[in-house]
Amino acid sequence: MKKAIAGAVIGAAVVGGIWFFSNAEGNVATVGNTNISEEQFYSKLEQAGGKDTLKRMIEEQVVLNQGKSLGLLATDAEIDKEIQTIIDERFEKDKAKLEAALKQSNMTLDDLKREMKISVTAKKIATKDITVSDDEIKEYYEQNKASTLGTPAKAKAKHILIKDEGKANEIYKQLQANPADFEKLAKEHSEDSSKDLGGDLGEFPKGTMVSEFEAVVFNKDVKLNEVQKPVKSEFGYHIIKVESRTDAVVPKLEDVKGKIADTLKEQKAKPFTDLITELTAKEKIKISKQEYKDIMDPAPAGDGSTDTHTEGDGHNH
Repeated sequence: MKKAIAGAVIGAAVVGGIWFFSNAEGNVATVGNTNISEEQFYSKLEQAGGKDTLKRMIEEQVVLNQGKSLGLLATDAEIDKEIQTIIDERFEKDKAKLEAALKQSNMTLDDLKREMKISVTAKKIATKDITVSDDEIKEYYEQNKASTLGTPAKAKAKHILIKDEGKANEIYKQLQANPADFEKLAKEHSEDSSKDLGGDLGEFPKGTMVSEFEAVVFNKDVKLNEVQKPVKSEFGYHIIKVESRTDAVVPKLEDVKGKIADTLKEQKAKPFTDLITELTAKEKIKISKQEYKDIMDPAPAGDGSTDTHTEGDGHNH
């Protein structure tokens, strides 16, 4: 459910400054002696995405109106919490990385907050009547405590990968005599992409490398920073030096119970498209421009405009 709502609302690019009915007479650019007027510019923007953009703007306003009517409008604290979760889970707890990603998409943090207000409000509306049992929470916890809820074991290691066993054993003997030559020999002989980094593989979670390699790396009997004899995998022979290990962290049920309940509610909730259909039926929507009158699949109106309305807490736009 989280993906259904967030994907529909946040996934759309922020389109700012598009005024479909602009009467501006200024120019936005000049090419040689030819002017490109604001009217031409906005007309092209309208042609490119007018219907989709207007439909999305209407849907967003419907969510905000209904959220306010139901007392479920997202608060600043809830929006900030959701953004912090994004920073923690997708950007390594680095706000600057999020802001850099937003900049690449021509967005600002304030743009994201406006989008998140829609998303969080829609999620609150969609899940308001959904309940989950303690048994469901416990079952989800047991299935996910070591993966999505927890933090897997991690290690940092270097290796020299050699396809020929004899050559691998020869390099290993050199390293036994001079362990400090590991990076130098990796750059000279390793047969994978890490050679330019002196064999450095960085930090990686358990379960991402081939099993033979991980059997050495995550074996606590293997001493840190000690060069290990070649171990064979489908890629060749790995000469490994483990630099650090971090144990897996499994959270306690009581610490993640609320998070699990939210996740299960979102999974049970109706998709955004169904939710917006239900919410739109409670609003009075007038679309004045003739070519856009079908975007909400309305009943024909006699005055040339579109008027979609069912009895309820309606609002005029």
